[in-house]
Amino acid sequence: MAKPLLVLFIIFIPVYFLFSFFFFKNENPKRTTKRMLEISKLLEAEKKQFGKFPSELKVIIRNNPLRSNLTTDYWKSTFVYIPSKDGQNYKLTSLGGDGKLNTKDDIQYSSN
Repeated sequence: MAKPLLVLFIIFIPVYFLFSFFFFKNENPKRTTKRMLEISKLLEAEKKQFGKFPSELKVIIRNNPLRSNLTTDYWKSTFVYIPSKDGQNYKLTSLGGDGKLNTKDDIQYSSN
């Protein structure tokens, strides 16, 4: 009885990981886009309260432990946040899966 279970287990593990890899590989862009929308709402609240967007993205965390990972995407890269000089607009970029700026897998969000 133990041998068939062992064989089944040995077959199941690689199949499970392959399935997970192909099934969930598109989840990071979706989750990152969702996180960027959450960030944009917090940035808009900052602008409404203070009249301009913050100079640094980490300001929106505001000592809230639930927001501690908000400034990173689902590839564990820190978002690139660039506010305009007058603080009225911003550009938010995820480096994507390759972790490099200005490549085709970057995800960008802009306030304007």
